[in-house]
Amino acid sequence: MSRTTQVRLAVAAVTVAVLSIAWVTMGPTASTVRGKDFGYSVKGPEAVDITFDVAKPKDSTVVCTVEALNENYAQVGTKEVTIGPAEVSEARYTTTIATTELAVTAVVDECVLVD
Repeated sequence: MSRTTQVRLAVAAVTVAVLSIAWVTMGPTASTVRGKDFGYSVKGPEAVDITFDVAKPKDSTVVCTVEALNENYAQVGTKEVTIGPAEVSEARYTTTIATTELAVTAVVDECVLVD
């Protein structure tokens, strides 16, 4: 086998490997759902409001888990928010999380499609 043929085979093998990884990462199994924190408002030691953006297919339902965290970033409250089909693919939502002690922030933990 000539040196040129060996180089071409090596390049082809690397290309196939990279494309395979990309397909697994971003292909049909990749999530089309995204939740992103927008803001929060501490209401006192028993509650915090969180405002967050959700991007999803219009006809899908997702469940987003939001968390309230204390000054040590320990979870002091959590809530699951179900978001059903909508006219738009991205929208902003606000919900209140009950807390067991004073929270200093609230974040979106994850948003997942409901089967």
